[in-house]
Formats: sequence, structure tokens, C-alpha cells
Amino acid sequence: VNKETICDGSTTSEIAINVNNGTPNYTLTVDGIDYSTSTVPYIFKVSPSTTKIYTLTQVKDSKGCIYKPTQNNTATVTVEKLSITTQPTTQTVCVGGKATFKVVAEGANKYTWEVSKDNKTWELIADASTTSSTYTTPAVTADDNGKYYRVNVCKDGGKCGIITSNSAELIVTTIDKPTLLNNGKYDECSTTGDISLSTLFSGTALKYYSDSELKSEITTGTFSASEIVKDKPYYATQTINGCTSEAAVATVTVKQLPTLTSVVTNKYAICGTETDSKATLTYNITGGKSPYGLTIQRIEGNS
Repeated sequence: VNKETICDGSTTSEIAINVNNGTPNYTLTVDGIDYSTSTVPYIFKVSPSTTKIYTLTQVKDSKGCIYKPTQNNTATVTVEKLSITTQPTTQTVCVGGKATFKVVAEGANKYTWEVSKDNKTWELIADASTTSSTYTTPAVTADDNGKYYRVNVCKDGGKCGIITSNSAELIVTTIDKPTLLNNGKYDECSTTGDISLSTLFSGTALKYYSDSELKSEITTGTFSASEIVKDKPYYATQTINGCTSEAAVATVTVKQLPTLTSVVTNKYAICGTETDSKATLTYNITGGKSPYGLTIQRIEGNS
């Protein structure tokens, strides 16, 4: 053979040297090393760690005749390297985040990523690039926790086949929503002053929002009761170890205050000695919610 490709550390190459004429036995000198043989072609095996050219420099027969070839006397053995030098590692991300798995493979130019729920049965990831040594997941959910990822690497058109990496686990951290206080409801009779959202939610590193898309943050954690026209939801998230929860929602209701609109008095002249005399007072009330409780104060005097 004058040219062959082998895999690093896994295969060997056979070099055959054929000699015409002369008298056996022969001494063959290849790269300064002598090999003795009584038969031809002479075949010897090599396993170089790097690509190497082997050169036959001399043939000597049993009568001392020497031939020094100048052509057809070389054999090139190309060593194809394919190995994984850095394995994918476990990735921990928050719900809604993305995990990136990486591999470093010497000699590879084609990558096929796979996923498994049990680290036994594997499925090809259809959207994973076949030419990328990294794979980034879509935004993860709690259901992705405990999945495994691995990659098959090879050299396109190479001779060393496919090498499969170790598997790496995906750990998804889920943070509970903030705890609702007072069953997530807040009733306020006053339409003045500020209301603190800390009376609605309990948690760590809370952030408050006035919209379900969590775009309008209430940085002060308070709002004016005068802003509430009717039942209004407020939202809160908590952050622990860098992971933010989904939002909890609570409802704030500012009750309409009752208003005394008029007092109708049936006037009576009551003598001081008439203990059974009575006066009827009629109150008209709007707003609020019945039944109403009234506190009446009697003022001493002539009327």
C-alpha cells in the first residue's frame, strides 16, 4: 500500500514491500530500521499516532547485493483523529430560561443532538444544527426537568465512524408564586391615602405590577386608593436564587362610602312632663351597601 487512512489509536495499517530478483533472505531498511524476511511480499503493521510517510531506503539480499530505490518506495499513512475532549455537562436553568449544552470534539465536523426522558431511550432533536457543537433548548418549562441530552459526533466522509458523548442532565428550577394574604382580597372603605401591596402578598424579593403582562411595575409597592374605581387585580412575583416565579394575582376593592343625603324630621312639641311623646326622624342614604348602622346623638336643648 502506498496510501491509507486510519483512526488514531484504534486501527493499524499494513505496508507491503515486494522485491523482484535477488537472492533471499532480504534485509529491508525502512526509515533506518532493518526488517529481515525470507518471503516477499513482506508485510508489516504500523500504528502511527500522527500522519507519517514510511520510506524504503535499501534492499539487501543474502549475497550482499544492495539496491537503493528512488521511486515507488514510500507509503503514506494518514491518521484521522476523532475524539471528544470536553463532554456536555449538567445545566441548571429557571423556568422560562434556555439551557445550552456544549461539546468539544477533535476532528469532528458533524453533530447530531439527542434528548431522552429516562437516559435510556433517545430521540433525535429535529431542530438541532448538524454542524454545531452547541445546542440551546427552547424556553424550558417545569416538564423539561430531568431530561437528558447527548450528541453524536463524526467527520463527514471520514473513516472513524461515530462517537457518542456522555449524557448531561437538564435541571429546571421552579419557584412558587408569592403567598396570597387575606385570600388575595383587600377591601378598603376609604378613597384617600395609600394602600400597601405587602398586605396582599408574602414572598422573597417581591415585585408588584398593575398589569397581567408584568410590564407596569409598581416600584413603591403602594398605590393610591383614589385610583381604584372598581375591583382591580394586582400582580406580584418573587425571585429566589436568581429565578423568578410566575405572578400571583390579588384583587383590591375600594368600597363606595355611604352618603347621608337628607334628614326628614316630623316635628313635635314635646313637654318636659310628657314621657311618652315621640319624634320620628327619616334619613335618606345613598352609596355603600345596606343594611346600614346609624349612630344618633341627642343634643340637649329646646329643640
